[in-house]
Amino acid sequence: AVTGDREVGGIVGQAESSAISGCKSTGAVTGSSYVGGGVGHSVFYDMSTNSLNNDLTAPVPGTVTNCESACTVTGYTNVGGIAGYFTCDSSGSYPNLTISGCTFKGKVVADESKAPMPASAYADYSTPENFGGIVGTINVGAVENCKNEGTANCIFIENESLKGAQSVGGIAGRAVNCMVIGCTNSGEVFGMQFVGGIVGENANGDYYSLSHDYALYTVKN
Repeated sequence: AVTGDREVGGIVGQAESSAISGCKSTGAVTGSSYVGGGVGHSVFYDMSTNSLNNDLTAPVPGTVTNCESACTVTGYTNVGGIAGYFTCDSSGSYPNLTISGCTFKGKVVADESKAPMPASAYADYSTPENFGGIVGTINVGAVENCKNEGTANCIFIENESLKGAQSVGGIAGRAVNCMVIGCTNSGEVFGMQFVGGIVGENANGDYYSLSHDYALYTVKN
């Protein structure tokens, strides 16, 4: 089991300008924010031409490729079966920064008890949000040819009342400035608001595209 507060991953907690490829993870991964079955937080900083890998046989930095997770991934915000938060610290679309060919077969779980402490920079989240079978939040590049065969269980009972997370998707919980291409969800998705078989919330951004994606299971809230 892997347990922490934020930036918690089954393989890597925070990956900076890194390529993650061909990894497999099982077991339990638990945290508060930026929690992933593979990587908690993937961020790419330097988008200069020379920073990109010109060797086409090698993985491009800032990508997660052909990874598989069967973890139970639990957290409060930005939680994903493969990646919790996938981003680039620069403006632009950068379609070569991708999560591709990944498969999730575990469980993504919202847990209100994992809320950040009041002194945390992440404590402004009043409700659990951004849960995805592949990625919790993605705001750059694309999710391509990924499969979710697991469950996003983001509802719970508190004080005899049904509560749950918002922005819950079979592939991505929250997607902005990105593309979602050729992805399949065959797992159950449970949430309270902004719940989708492929994407929970298409947040404001310069552009956003869905293409050749399939949700094979009923979405429930």
